[in-house]
Order: sequence, then C-alpha cells, then structure tokens
Amino acid sequence: MSGIKGKVVVVTGASSGIGEATAAMLAERGAKLVLGARGLDRLEALARRIAGAGGQVAYACPDMRWGEGPNESRQTGVLPVRPA
Repeated sequence: MSGIKGKVVVVTGASSGIGEATAAMLAERGAKLVLGARGLDRLEALARRIAGAGGQVAYACPDMRWGEGPNESRQTGVLPVRPA
C-alpha cells in the first residue's frame, strides 16, 4: 500500500473484524479515514483511538438498507459524517 499517505479512504464495517483492522492499519500509514458501521459505540471508540494517535478520521452509521425499489437506497449520495 505505498502511496496511501494523505489519501481519503472509506472503510465500511469498521466497528469490528477485518474492517476495524483495515482502518487501524490505514491510519497507521497516514490515510485520512471515513469510517462507517452499524455499531456506533465501537465505531466511536475506534475513531477516538485513531484521532488520539494523530490520525484524521470521520465516521457515520449509515442506513444502507434498500428502499422501495430494487435500485433505491435510502442514502442518496450524501453521508453526514462526524469528525472524531
């Protein structure tokens, strides 16, 4: 992952498992992170750890369930995030 420093990376499923490990590794390498997951408490804790270590991070708990139609998500291109 050379050249990741300063890049903005979106990590979904970031509150646990592979997503959490990926976010931590990318933060260590200098990526600017936007984290998403359903588990707000764990997501906030991860964002605080990353920010506390000097990383740049924002996070959100998006509702990515499908809307009424087969191609309609409840998210419409705007994801409000919170800075850590």
